[in-house]
Amino acid sequence: MGDLIHLAGGRSSRMGYNKALLRIGGKTTIERVLTSLKEVTDSFLIVTNSPEEYAFLNIPMKPDILPGKGAFGGLY
Repeated sequence: MGDLIHLAGGRSSRMGYNKALLRIGGKTTIERVLTSLKEVTDSFLIVTNSPEEYAFLNIPMKPDILPGKGAFGGLY
């Protein structure tokens, strides 16, 4: 299996803050997702335009090729 890619972005306009960094039981939601994914792969990539927010994860990151285009920009 190749890299699993997590799209970590969005404007958080409805929630008001980055839901990937929401802490539940001492862990962020993105840490919980990555913990689950480790059961099937050890190769991850985060697509984000704010890598500084996810630096604590110590995994590879790439920016959107088409920033500001939502999830489709991240997928592209």
